[in-house]
Amino acid sequence: MVPPTRQRLADPPSEELTDWRWACHFWLERYWLLTRWELNFVATVARYTKPPSAKQLHILHRLVARCRNAAA
Repeated sequence: MVPPTRQRLADPPSEELTDWRWACHFWLERYWLLTRWELNFVATVARYTKPPSAKQLHILHRLVARCRNAAA
């Protein structure tokens, strides 16, 4: 199944990631770059109604940093 084509989110604007929902959608739009575990993690966190834990936020930060390093 091919996901629908739509405009992708730009890279995060700063090192401090405060919008965790934005980070989840950022990665879900780039699902092919994630491992199976990372994809399941991001999809799960994206459905949260409350902010994720500090540990979960750390993982999101790490994933965004990985994307930045790959683009550099």
